[in-house]
Amino acid sequence: MKNNNEEINVYWAPCFVSSEANSVGDWSLLYPEPTNLYSDILKLKVVNDDSSKGFFSCPAIKDNFKSTYVFKGAMSSEYSYEYKDEHLSIEPKSKNVLGYTVQRKPTLSVGPLVSFKLSYIFFAEEDIDVMFSSPNFHKPKYTNYGTVVPGQFNIGSWFRSYNFEVQMWNNKGSFILEEDEPLFYAKFITNKKIKLNRFVLNEKLLSYAQHCADSPVTIKSNIPLTERYKRFKESKMNNLVLKEIKENLCLNIGDK
Repeated sequence: MKNNNEEINVYWAPCFVSSEANSVGDWSLLYPEPTNLYSDILKLKVVNDDSSKGFFSCPAIKDNFKSTYVFKGAMSSEYSYEYKDEHLSIEPKSKNVLGYTVQRKPTLSVGPLVSFKLSYIFFAEEDIDVMFSSPNFHKPKYTNYGTVVPGQFNIGSWFRSYNFEVQMWNNKGSFILEEDEPLFYAKFITNKKIKLNRFVLNEKLLSYAQHCADSPVTIKSNIPLTERYKRFKESKMNNLVLKEIKENLCLNIGDK
């Protein structure tokens, strides 16, 4: 049975590398605060609706919405692209554009994979899975051209970034991002209340995250997530990460 008094601290931060080309400095301005999906959708509820058959009355849907957070973009960008003969060419069509990179070859024949320079990192004080997915209860323009690549892992037993990577629907065409549109959902698989805490990703934390991401190369290829989690906990990396995060929390309004 769900205990409404239970709460879990989830920490998150923008994850950017300041040494990257065209990424000098702090780009926290590109990372607005996430919103709760339930609060977003509740604003659209039919006025004076007292129907017991609406989905707001369904505990399964309501709890799902309450444990899901919406991460939005902070700027508009437009591109044209073409993938041909195993080569991807991208041309910016707007004055200001979000940076992008191609980290891997296409997985599907319908179009290429483009990783935009928006990465996020999460951690929790206890084991909890987070599932990243397309924002299917919103209508962002970019989903006309592609879909965010989903993922799921235990953020209490692993410390790595989640990148805003898009699977394009076509091998040639346009791609448009609009300011303030949802980019992806983060669904926390728990019955506890989520308290989101923003922190600053410093060089030490970034090195921890990079070690986790590079583990299949440096330790052993094709390591199952369960084994990675086990090594992470046995090496006390979870304690090191949590200690460093708590020393780099962003103060909320009203905090002293």
